[in-house]
Formats: sequence, structure tokens, C-alpha cells
Amino acid sequence: MYFMGEDAEDILDASPLTLDQKQNYAAVIKSFSDYFVGRHNVIFERAQFNVRKQEPGESADSFITSIHKLAEHCNFGVLREELIRDRIVVGIRNIALSEKLQIDADLTLQKAVSQVKQSEVVKQQQAVMRGESPQAEELRSDNGPQFSSAEFTAFARDYDFLHVTSSPYFSQSNGEAERAVKTVKLLLLKNEEDPYRAMLAYRVTPLHHGLSPSELLMGRRLRSPLPQASSNLKPQRPRTKAFDKKDYQLKCTQAQNFDSRHRATQKPELRPGQSVWISPSKQTATVIRKADTPRSYVVDTGAEEVRRNRAHLQALPEPQLQPQSAPQEPPTPQNEHRTEREATPGTPIREQVTQTPKARDAPRRQEGDIGNFNGY
Repeated sequence: MYFMGEDAEDILDASPLTLDQKQNYAAVIKSFSDYFVGRHNVIFERAQFNVRKQEPGESADSFITSIHKLAEHCNFGVLREELIRDRIVVGIRNIALSEKLQIDADLTLQKAVSQVKQSEVVKQQQAVMRGESPQAEELRSDNGPQFSSAEFTAFARDYDFLHVTSSPYFSQSNGEAERAVKTVKLLLLKNEEDPYRAMLAYRVTPLHHGLSPSELLMGRRLRSPLPQASSNLKPQRPRTKAFDKKDYQLKCTQAQNFDSRHRATQKPELRPGQSVWISPSKQTATVIRKADTPRSYVVDTGAEEVRRNRAHLQALPEPQLQPQSAPQEPPTPQNEHRTEREATPGTPIREQVTQTPKARDAPRRQEGDIGNFNGY
């Protein structure tokens, strides 16, 4: 209290503690904590707890620790351990393990945590023993039958990775894979006698970042017909941070050049119920919702629901209601000599004055005449 000052004494005097409780250190600390920390929004804390899921690449330890931390201010009471257990079982990315834990009727929090951690360790050890690379988190491909089959969907679920497909009839969204296939095909066509030497030349050729594909994959250069020092063939760990920085700068430059050359712009988003024109199939459709894949929409053509890229969808103009024309005023002697602009609204051209019979019958002045017709 001496270090906290006189304001702390006033706060302690205003607290509902009795004289005996003010002599208790734990009671005083709790009173100050309630005063300074304030109350938490239990509804918000529980909502954050209920939507927490294991992120791609997040370890089991980090996910479980985050769940415990979110439950601190949820006021679960005696159900705290059971709710944490349920959140762990539902939120893990391993769907097969989640289903296995849900079947166990005697599952406890300690048992669930132990099995989740053991499953992660076993997967890592199996990859090391088999000489496999770490498991991928995301796989991008086209919509070929080998990727859209039920077997591949089960394979992606068992190996716990996200499968993202490109938009139908829009191979440009899968351009990285298409360009790699084109490069390999050209190599094989140009070197039909010895395709393995052609692939070796591709693997040892440095990229724009300064590293070759073999260095990025295996951490060392491969021996090739080109002469080089033996010290260059020793394994070296590549500088991944410098590579990632150069790779990011190169991709940004390529994107800017492409957008500038093709005058690419960001198209506005479509809303559900909007009428669109599908350019590949040349038919109209109605937007249902935004698809899970990037820049894609699910549309209804009347016969089926299909997924199409935003580049293939052109928003149709909405029909506009024609304003009702005002009733025209019947001709009267007062408005007989009004201009055509005043008589018929909406005529933005020259104004012509309605002439009387006397004005029409009068002789017109010829070009070059001065004064009146009497010579004055």
C-alpha cells in the first residue's frame, strides 16, 4: 500500500471488505484485481471459444494451449474440462482421429489430449522413417476426373490437407502447373534421344533467384557435364529467407507487368439474385452465392447449378422502369404562341416560335438588304 500511494488507500476504503478481510493479503489482491481488471464479456468469450479450430500448420500443443487460454474467462464452472475436451475433439484437423474420439464413451480431457499429441508425433516419425517430405497443407489442381473422384476426396481427408480446384474452363487460374507441364514437354520433344540428360540440365540450371531446383529440393548441386569445383557439390542449406524475398518481388513484378499489358482491373463482386451472362456457354444465369474457391460463383442456369470464374460472368443491366409521361395541356389561346420547348417538355433542340398567319405571309428580308423595304 505504501508503494501504490494514497489513491490505493481510498480504493481499499471504498471496497466492501471488512476490517478482518482488509488484513488478509489474498482478499486485498482479489479486491484490487476486480477493480482494475474489470469484468469480461462472457458471451463474447464463449463465442470465441466455440468457433476456435486448429489452423493449417498449427501444432497440437499450440491448439490445446489456445483452447485452455480461451476458457479462462468463460465461467464454465464444473463443466470446464468437459467443454474443453469437446472443443479439442471437434476442432482438430485430423477428421479420422476426431471421429475415433467421438466414439469413445469414456473419453476424458487427459485422454483426448494424449491421443491428439501422440497422433501428431507418430505422423512425423513415420514421415522420417519412410524418407518422405513433410505432409502438404494445401494442394491445388484442375477439375480432372482423377482429382474430383470420391477416392481422392477420401485421400485428402485421411492425409489432412486442403484440396483447392481451379475454376472450370479457366485454366489460367492453374497457370503455374500448366507452365511446368509445358516446360517439361518442350524438354522431352527437343531431346528425344536422352530425356534424362535434358531433365538433369533443367534441375541444375539456376533460377532468377540464384538457386537451382536441385538446391531447393535437396540442399546441394548435382553433378552434370558442365565442369565445376568439387566444393560446390557439398550439401549446403539454402538461405530460404533471401529466396522467399526475391521470389515475392519477382511475382509482384510479373503481376504488375501482366496487369499493365492486359489492362486488368478488379471486377466488382456479384450479389445473389443478380442476372449474369456466361461467356463460355453463351447463356444467362442467376447468381446463387459466392463459391468457396477464389474469384468464383455458383450460378443457376435453369437446368443445373454450376461454378464459374468471375472472368466468365458479365453482369446484365437491370431493367429500368419508364417514368409515366405527364398529360399534355390542351391548346388554348393563352398557350398558342408558346415555344415548342415549353409546349412539349423533353425537346432539347432549338426553340421555334409558332408564327401567326400574318407573320408567315409577310415578305422575308433577303441577304444584304439594309433597313426596310421602302428604302429608308
